[in-house]
Amino acid sequence: MNEPATNPNRSKFILAGVIVLLLILAGVFTVYRQRDETPQGSVEQSESERNDTPTTGKEKPLKNEVRVYFIDLENKRAVMETIGCGDSVIAISRATPTEGKSTEELISAALGFLLEEPDQFVGKSGYYNSLYQSDLELDRVSVENSIAKVYLKGKMLLGGTCDSPRFEAQLTSTVIQFNGITEVELFLDDKPLDLSQRG
Repeated sequence: MNEPATNPNRSKFILAGVIVLLLILAGVFTVYRQRDETPQGSVEQSESERNDTPTTGKEKPLKNEVRVYFIDLENKRAVMETIGCGDSVIAISRATPTEGKSTEELISAALGFLLEEPDQFVGKSGYYNSLYQSDLELDRVSVENSIAKVYLKGKMLLGGTCDSPRFEAQLTSTVIQFNGITEVELFLDDKPLDLSQRG
């Protein structure tokens, strides 16, 4: 009795299917390996990794993120609370390790992002950064009785009268987001920062 002849087309089809399956499995393995090798909690972020999606600032920051505050010029979002020349503040999240950090460390991390922001306009909607012309760095932060004292050093340069309340709002909002902080005092070169005469 003769055995049935093997269909060569069927063998080719099965072989092609096995090759496709192996390619899919290799692709899945590569994706999972890359995900596991991605460093977690990195403070430095590239432009593509930055979360420039604004929040109202009323929500609590998520784990491993802080909020940095910028200005919505002319309050285009029409929020109730405005500052200075009819502007409002807007929060943008930045990823950084937060677990086990003290309040002073969290404030320092958030202010670090703010002070290092080089652009005049930030995020997809182009929120204004009143600190962009200044050359400031954080000296130290101390917290006592719910008051955060922020000591800056360097040169402050503002773009006009409206920039004074914007500057203050960006700094104080970035600090006061953290639990237990009810008041912020700002110092420049160890002297209380007086924005009333700036312009």
